[in-house]
Amino acid sequence: MKPVEIDPDAVVAETVEELLLASPGRAIEHRKVGEGLGFADPDRVAQVVTNLVGNAIAYGTSGEPVTITSEVGDATLAIRVTTTASQSRRASRC
Repeated sequence: MKPVEIDPDAVVAETVEELLLASPGRAIEHRKVGEGLGFADPDRVAQVVTNLVGNAIAYGTSGEPVTITSEVGDATLAIRVTTTASQSRRASRC
């Protein structure tokens, strides 16, 4: 890992742009909460976002948007990826 000072929102936004190109027709939205800089490895942050969105696309309902929320606090960074689970996925969890 190579932690450097980053703008987490910018790293997430850039990753979302790449994911939109790789998933044409899929709605992927980025919401930002707070702002600031932090120390992290930008490649690992991008990898985490890519993996979480990939799971949301694979297991979510087709046609429903995937929402990524990046929340920057005083000493924290939270990334949440949400979507609606597909019917078959919900049924398998019961």
